[in-house]
Amino acid sequence: LAEDDGRLPCSAGQALRGARRRQLGGKKTSTSCGEEFCYGRFLPDTEEPFFLPFDTLLDIGRPAPTADLFNYMEDSQARSNELSGFPLNNVPPRGAAGHTYVGQLLSHDVNLDLTSVLGVSVDPTTLPNSNTPYIDLDTLYTFGRRRPPPPRKFSLCGTVEDPNLIRDFCRRRDGTARILDLRNDEHRIVSQLTVGLMALHNKFFDDFMATSTITRRSKRRKAAFAFAKDETIKAWQSVVLTDMLPTLVDETVIDEVKDPANRVLYTGALREDALMPTEFSTAAYRLFHSRARGRYRLNNETDGSDSTRPRARLFDVGNDEPILTGGTPMENLFVIEWDRFFGETAERARIL
Repeated sequence: LAEDDGRLPCSAGQALRGARRRQLGGKKTSTSCGEEFCYGRFLPDTEEPFFLPFDTLLDIGRPAPTADLFNYMEDSQARSNELSGFPLNNVPPRGAAGHTYVGQLLSHDVNLDLTSVLGVSVDPTTLPNSNTPYIDLDTLYTFGRRRPPPPRKFSLCGTVEDPNLIRDFCRRRDGTARILDLRNDEHRIVSQLTVGLMALHNKFFDDFMATSTITRRSKRRKAAFAFAKDETIKAWQSVVLTDMLPTLVDETVIDEVKDPANRVLYTGALREDALMPTEFSTAAYRLFHSRARGRYRLNNETDGSDSTRPRARLFDVGNDEPILTGGTPMENLFVIEWDRFFGETAERARIL
């Protein structure tokens, strides 16, 4: 159902918006867009927005021939490895390959536009954001501001070859993942990151159930879900704040974010005046999409050491190399060894 830019087809968007209005009792809020959270502007008082002639925009967006695109991504990939993550002219260290997809999952967490139409100009302050602008994992828990999920663990499944190797979502007969936000199943990397967060939730849930003194099982399960959700969100926030952001911004920015006076991380209470600036939702968060590499070494079977072990491609260019596209059951060939994506031995994200 979902496309990468955060938009859903009309029928799905209408269904989610209708569900949200029912959740609000059929009433509109006091926000400018009439929903709980809205899009807006970083600089609302700017008189003239940045403008480029339409022909220039078309030229920027013109697709390159497949061969040129392939060569560009491969050249950039090689330069990323040469930098090896070390600082260059006081620029923060380049992120590991996995940070690209942490950022992509983060963009799904804070951004969901079910209303606007590509090619149609609209006042951003009138657009509702169907996810909260907080780092609260509603891409897992309450996608599209649906009613809260039942107090239980996430259902996860094994690979095609090994049912005990839990690296996939459980799926319907047509291969569709049984998850709220299908953007998280676009390809094998972001899907396995999502499965990892779901598995972490399940571990917190099991630990609470095993140690809680609450006697009534239904209450114990409800409390276990609340505990697991809260701890998983905290862990996710920690990844964003202490692992990913330092690869993008200066230490002084990190210190400002950590300052309690400036803190806007999830606390359990949602401010109605919080908004998602369109300057971020349609531009800045695309940084992570732009750092995707052409090919990846996922494991020993895709390490590129010889012609029988080709690296996995992010996009299909018409050859016999494995493709990372999601939407189907996970095969062992695509199971990621995470030290290839994070840590000192990881390959680097593509540089811009």
